[in-house]
Amino acid sequence: MVRFDKENRNPIPQASTNKILEYVKSLRKKIGAIVISDYNKGVISRELIEGIKKIAEDSNIFICLDPKQSNFSIYKGVHVITPTIMRPSVLPVWKLPMPMIFSD
Repeated sequence: MVRFDKENRNPIPQASTNKILEYVKSLRKKIGAIVISDYNKGVISRELIEGIKKIAEDSNIFICLDPKQSNFSIYKGVHVITPTIMRPSVLPVWKLPMPMIFSD
């Protein structure tokens, strides 16, 4: 078996980000947590995460994020970050700001 993929890692259009945020907002009273799994394919952006955090903050929703990007600063403010075994080697946990490691 062989699998071929043609990937586009460019950021998604603003209209797509807005649709995702509207969808998350429509579910905010029905959910208690959001799990964001970032595959570094252009969907997860600082703007999307900021929008989701705003919706979650206003609705007491827990955010867990599985990062793939090496710019960990875009994940600041989520409740839990679950890096893969290789990610800690990219950015040692002791170099992360404390609010990124522990949540109130």
